[in-house]
Amino acid sequence: YNTQLLSKASSDALIILVREIAYAISLCVVMFYGNWKLASVLIVVVPLVIFIAQFIAKKFRNALVSMQKGIGNITTAADEMIKGHKEILVYNAQEYEKNNFYTINKIFRRSILKIVLVSGLSSPIIQLVATFALGLILYLVASQTLDITPGSFTVVFSAMIAVMRPLRELTSVHLELQKGSVACESLFGLLNTSLEEDNGTIELKDVKDNIVFRHVTYTYPDNSVPSLKDISFKIKKGETVALVGRSGAGKSTIASLLPRFYDIAVGEILIDSINIKQYTLKSLRDQIGYVSQQVHLFNGTIADNIAYGAKNKYTKQDIIEAAKQANAMEFIEKLENGIDTEIGDNGILLSGGQRQRIAIARVLLRNNPILIFDEATSALDNESERLVQQAIERLQKNRTSIVIAHRLSTIEKADRILVIDGGQLVEDGTHQTLLSQKGIYASMYQLQFNS
Repeated sequence: YNTQLLSKASSDALIILVREIAYAISLCVVMFYGNWKLASVLIVVVPLVIFIAQFIAKKFRNALVSMQKGIGNITTAADEMIKGHKEILVYNAQEYEKNNFYTINKIFRRSILKIVLVSGLSSPIIQLVATFALGLILYLVASQTLDITPGSFTVVFSAMIAVMRPLRELTSVHLELQKGSVACESLFGLLNTSLEEDNGTIELKDVKDNIVFRHVTYTYPDNSVPSLKDISFKIKKGETVALVGRSGAGKSTIASLLPRFYDIAVGEILIDSINIKQYTLKSLRDQIGYVSQQVHLFNGTIADNIAYGAKNKYTKQDIIEAAKQANAMEFIEKLENGIDTEIGDNGILLSGGQRQRIAIARVLLRNNPILIFDEATSALDNESERLVQQAIERLQKNRTSIVIAHRLSTIEKADRILVIDGGQLVEDGTHQTLLSQKGIYASMYQLQFNS
């Protein structure tokens, strides 16, 4: 919507602006050439016209900003209702959503009506002021206050009548330019949003050594309390390390810092003894395979999703082999078109377990040396969890893995388990070691298996 407004303001409106200003200046030159005394009467009117135009523009601008917010609110409300239609039905919230949508539309409608009103009145008001100026000139000529010949009067008055059209056009285009100006603020506010910092110069070709978190503290931009507080630990190459803890403890934050979804200001993260900020983002992320609880699939075929981002790099056989290792061919072969089956928007035609296995196949295909599993099996049924867990164990061989787990049974075989609580590392050890310590991990384990 904003790009359309800006396009109109920077093309059609700009052409009209230049053309009508040139036309109006030419007519003014003709008027002053015909009789400067008579033409100078218009100078008295100019400040009044400018004041009215500025006042109208201010009202118009406020209405435009309100309208833009209204469009955003309508889009958001419609999107939420479509995505959350099951919740609306099960909680009998149709009437509530209907009234809410009506209220949002009413606010938007008022903004539109205000824009139409201001736009409709602006040109007649300025035309009226200009007409009074013409009436004043006629009065001065009729009362013989000004010494003017009939020929001069005809030239000046004809030019004054002609200048009404560019004046009307300039009033209209001024409002179009106001629309473009408001659209510009919104668009450039988005375009000027700072990009990811990618100042690294070192290419990370292959991970040969440890991953080290050294005194890492991280606070999200909208929070005042740090999510991580002075976290330090080391992960050896080929080691599987599990992160456990209560919800909000900081586990997912740790997983997000390694591929630099967020950048830390305090402490450092090292791979092969080099700060990850010194690596180029592309080479760093090429080394990391990421499987989250909320897998996002793209509208296309299964093959397209497995080979996402590197479609021309892998053959069809490579894709099938990755799907087999991820236990995905078990359901893919039953589909009419196999790996060429369209899966719909965000993989809507697949179950949660099937989506997870495609995500694992995606990582398997790339053969990343570092793996991150962010509660990859927490939302699955027992059968799906078993298949996904088998695929994960197959994927972890000879790779460095960070596993965030909700179900503690899935991480008992991990080389080390780190317990995060309140953004701090409070326990570190193997499954048996932590059970024997009878600390937070032992309490969590006992709570899960005794419930």
